Amino acid sequence: MNINKNLFFLAPFILFSFFIFSHCNLGDNEEIYIDEQLPWPERVSITSISSTSLKVEWIDVMQHCSDCFYRIERAVDSSGFTLLQEQFKNNYYYDYDVDAGKRYSYRITTYNNEKSSFEVTLRARYDQANDLKTVIDFPNSWGIKLSNNKQLLSVVGNDTITIWDVNTWSRLITIKAGSKYGSNVQFSDDDSKIVFDADTLIKIANISDGTIIHTITLEHLCYGFTFNTDMSKFLAHTWILIPYKQTEFLECVDYNGNRLWRLDSTGLCTGSLYRPSTNEFIALTRNNILFLNAQDGNANYTLPLKDCVYEDAQFAGNKNDLVTLCYANGAFMFKLNLDTKNRIDTGTRWGRASNLAYVENGNYYIYANDNMIAFHNEGQTWDYFTFAPFIDWITDLEYSSVTGDIILSTLSGIYVYSSQKSYKWFAYPYYGNHY
Repeated sequence: MNINKNLFFLAPFILFSFFIFSHCNLGDNEEIYIDEQLPWPERVSITSISSTSLKVEWIDVMQHCSDCFYRIERAVDSSGFTLLQEQFKNNYYYDYDVDAGKRYSYRITTYNNEKSSFEVTLRARYDQANDLKTVIDFPNSWGIKLSNNKQLLSVVGNDTITIWDVNTWSRLITIKAGSKYGSNVQFSDDDSKIVFDADTLIKIANISDGTIIHTITLEHLCYGFTFNTDMSKFLAHTWILIPYKQTEFLECVDYNGNRLWRLDSTGLCTGSLYRPSTNEFIALTRNNILFLNAQDGNANYTLPLKDCVYEDAQFAGNKNDLVTLCYANGAFMFKLNLDTKNRIDTGTRWGRASNLAYVENGNYYIYANDNMIAFHNEGQTWDYFTFAPFIDWITDLEYSSVTGDIILSTLSGIYVYSSQKSYKWFAYPYYGNHY
């Protein structure tokens, strides 16, 4: 499986645009600045102490505003907010007056004598959820990928690829990517090699010692790829940015980087896979799933789906089915039989789902939505189990069928949740109500 979940190559252009907007020089002595907003509490979390007590905590921002204070308010069930405490500087609050049968909303604000920050609100609910097994202190992990035997985990970090043992959670190898932009990593079929993109390159390294043994040079920047079984063909998602216009390509090259064929102006490709039984590359683009002959790139079949943006996809079982997430006026999942092209739709509860894992022996999906983990039985309209372990952005999700663990990558580290469940206080996003 190869999915481009985070298009990090766009970040410099976004930041550059923000800089131009927020800091404009109009002349020798004349400048315009956007009025600074007070720093607001970030990454608010709930720690469960008992069924009648909890701790609300957030990243401290007082070092950025010495004359500021925090204010925290609470709402019970559907009632309005009432003040719990104000004029304090600690980045936490203990609430010893909660009832497991009720739901609470907490609203935290930074303020001083002049103004207030944006309000940060979350809900708290005493609920059943998977137990946190371990946290790996590895911040800014943008993407993760399990090996085919589910024993190894690769992590895409800031210019590094790391390999971890999922049984001991020890780091085995660290590979310097040597790139500004890197978003995808794949294991070879026998799990002896790791393959990753690095700007205009695709690099191949040995798992045993991290040595880079081969490099494939592409014409344009690469933001995703997949390859066939013997690694004789690589389908690269590439792009070129001309002022005010970005153009994407699907480019097939051999092991030595010789171009075999290319599809121009394909639109953004959010993922691709290789199906050995039909010798096809399956590419997901906006509004289409393309079944491409690996030899010449001809489209053997195209499945159109209007206004659909695919978020994730993977094979199920013996690669006769494709399961995927699609965002089209609301997010939904479906399973596609690759032989008959029949599609079985199944709904999702939240509007924007991403980062899909399919548990085949249980016929259910696990997916992420911002900071929430949802479990969804195949064929059901609504999620049957959802919890938010922390207020942080989940950048990727994997499920290990060997250990039964759910593995999340976030900006603050890697979180591993076991299959065991228990009741605790958990934090949920706030969507304008308190129920």
